[in-house]
Amino acid sequence: MMKAYWKGTSVIALMGMLAACGGDSDDDVRAGLGVADPQVRVLHGIRGAVNVDVAVDGELVLQDVAYQQASGNLDLAPGERAVQVLEAGTDNVLFSQTYDLERNDRFSIIAADPMLGDLLSVEESRNPVMSGKARVNVIHAAANAGTVDIYVTANGDALPAAPTVDDATFNANVLLPDQDVGEYQIRITGGASQDVIYDSGPINLNSGDNISVVALDSLTDRAPVDLVVLTGTDKNPVVVDDTAYVRVVHGVPGALVDVYINESATPALEDFAFGNSTGGYVAVNSQPKLDVVLADGDIADAVIEAQPVLERGGYYTVVANGTVNAADTLPLGLYALQDDLTSAPVMEARVRIVHAAPFAEGEGADVDVYATTGLVAGVTSTVSGVAPLLTLGTGLGYQEDSGYLSVSVLGDITALVTAAGSNDVAIADEVTLESEKVYTVIALGDGSTEALTLLPLVDESAP
Repeated sequence: MMKAYWKGTSVIALMGMLAACGGDSDDDVRAGLGVADPQVRVLHGIRGAVNVDVAVDGELVLQDVAYQQASGNLDLAPGERAVQVLEAGTDNVLFSQTYDLERNDRFSIIAADPMLGDLLSVEESRNPVMSGKARVNVIHAAANAGTVDIYVTANGDALPAAPTVDDATFNANVLLPDQDVGEYQIRITGGASQDVIYDSGPINLNSGDNISVVALDSLTDRAPVDLVVLTGTDKNPVVVDDTAYVRVVHGVPGALVDVYINESATPALEDFAFGNSTGGYVAVNSQPKLDVVLADGDIADAVIEAQPVLERGGYYTVVANGTVNAADTLPLGLYALQDDLTSAPVMEARVRIVHAAPFAEGEGADVDVYATTGLVAGVTSTVSGVAPLLTLGTGLGYQEDSGYLSVSVLGDITALVTAAGSNDVAIADEVTLESEKVYTVIALGDGSTEALTLLPLVDESAP
């Protein structure tokens, strides 16, 4: 069986795979002499279709191939070869096509659109690639994406005025001039727009690479396409859109700040006050450069600098945390949590408690967290005798969280926070829980510069 090797969550993994896919020296010699066996590589490119088998002249060469999976280069004998794509494990033929193959031929064969009736066949160059160069063929096989413009640039460069491939329609393929080795970025925009609908993030090209980059319909709703990189081996990485989603919380007591993303000219968040959040999620790349600067300060004087590595497509809460008091022991930094937006069952909520409150003279004391009904926030000083009392977390350390907990008590509740093992209430705040919702509740403050408080956030993407 063919197995998926990579699903686009690690740029390092992608670079490693491409580093290993330089040409086969013996095959290059035979190709240079014009005597190499013809080759094909096959890609399953129909979203929502069943897994498939592939047969050549009635003999199975691939089995149980899933969407976005591809073979390496398969050597075949010259002459007429009948290629069939079948429903996996059956004799039901989905596509059948005959190829008249000659020495040195190489085709990428893509099952891309059942309405076509034919396989999409792209002839690939087997001419030797010069040292220090890489060859890239760009193929539009995303049946539902429409006409697009494709930009291939050095990684991090601004989008140029003119696309590398203009008005690419379904079935189009363009062999780019051989590229210098290095780190590249592929971005796709719709038609006549420069609004990016897909961003590959960094893709490394190595000396001797001879690859095809195929746009297929995405398996997610984040972007209309994913890219499959055909390397000629059985490792053909799927590069999903390089987007993650973050919401930022200001949890450093006592200072207004500006927040910059990727060293932009203007701050993404300006005069950001303690206890505030972005509310909803902001789209960023998967390795964003984040700088936190005292309000109206210069980015060169950032008090927090970080570049977290985020899972592509993941949702995160990022808390600027620590204290600015030089006598305190909690350094300034960013505390990142990955969020789970899976809805709670009916008549339940899912709640995660996060301890980001640097109190007890700047040291993050461990805390216990409880919830109850019937109390007005801020009016109780002890949990002793409070009933009913639901325990949400015990012994939570600074920058630790409870994980998501199922809670069946809905409506207005009072959350109570004590030092671990104590009955004395340090925080009492009202939180409203609704059926099927997911919440992150963050303890903030130091009890001196800023009052201790709870910040409830709803974990949901924008409608």
